[in-house]
Amino acid sequence: MPALAPGGWTFFLGLHEVSWLERGIGPLFVSHRRLKRRARLPRAAAPWALDSGGFTELRLHGRWLTSVDGYLEATRHYMQEIGELQFAFSMD
Repeated sequence: MPALAPGGWTFFLGLHEVSWLERGIGPLFVSHRRLKRRARLPRAAAPWALDSGGFTELRLHGRWLTSVDGYLEATRHYMQEIGELQFAFSMD
């Protein structure tokens, strides 16, 4: 588990480069929109969290293209394939 910041907080660094999950520099915050395009998922070397990518999806398309069931299925897949998932944000 990562070291806690003053006050007991853990900060997750948001990033767009999925391969950084393998570097162990976490904790990291990664978007579902980035992960779902990958043919091969990395193995996480440090804790990470999943963002639904909702803000961007709604901004680009004006509606959800990802179903709730699809997001849940993808989250389970990431837990198994990538590992170290600490939490996943809901579809905002």
